[in-house]
Amino acid sequence: MKRLKSCVHFTTVPKLIISTDNMRFYYSVANYLKEEGLSFMSMRIGEPLPVRDTVVITTEKEAVLIEHPRVYYHDNPMLAARMAIHALKIEKKYGEIVIGIDPGKAIGMAVVGDGRVLSASVLSAVEDVPEELALYLNSYTAERFLIRIGDGDRTVRDRIIAGIWPFGLEMEMVKEQDVKKEGRRAGEFARTRRDASDMAAAIGISMKEGAEISEMPEVRPSAGEIRDIQRRSRIRSGSSITISKELARRVAKGEIGMDEAIEEQKGE
Repeated sequence: MKRLKSCVHFTTVPKLIISTDNMRFYYSVANYLKEEGLSFMSMRIGEPLPVRDTVVITTEKEAVLIEHPRVYYHDNPMLAARMAIHALKIEKKYGEIVIGIDPGKAIGMAVVGDGRVLSASVLSAVEDVPEELALYLNSYTAERFLIRIGDGDRTVRDRIIAGIWPFGLEMEMVKEQDVKKEGRRAGEFARTRRDASDMAAAIGISMKEGAEISEMPEVRPSAGEIRDIQRRSRIRSGSSITISKELARRVAKGEIGMDEAIEEQKGE
């Protein structure tokens, strides 16, 4: 790997080490650190690493290959970098950080600090959103945090709002029909076209002003969603079980999982 020169910010000896053989991850992290004015060292996997007062940034897959007491990893390059920076207490304070959320079967999330896209990710389950949000809140420092969520997929949207309501953050609902997808910005973070589409929507949502959400919504699955969950329960059980509408409603609201609902139906 070509060693990149970087500017010195907090010491003449870089404390941040990028250790990876994933070139796309490497250049994303390196460019981000250069933009932040932070010095760093670049090392290949397997090279001996200096330990004293240093932290290592790498991918989730490569983390197990690195012998170092302080390894920060994530397949999202910006988030891995931010966790390492946070660990060294080298904080950039933003005036406003907006977290955009695109609800759907795949959930796009994006972090924008003072108009600059800092991170983006795609989640597969509503239950993962609070944990991802907590990670963002712990990785960035800002005077104000704002959540903007798209108004599509009502049930998923309302479940997300209910799940993150305890954070006590300001929230706005954005009309998705007015959102311009930010495909170019999403490309830096995405590994697939599908991920890029969800991230682009989340970034677009974060950039669009919405209406204040002042009350936690009640999750009310539609009749069509209930029928679809019942259909999927038949497929999941090998056509032997169709869960009741009430159980399907509880699945839609996130109160129980599909397998648990099928087991309850079997017991009736």
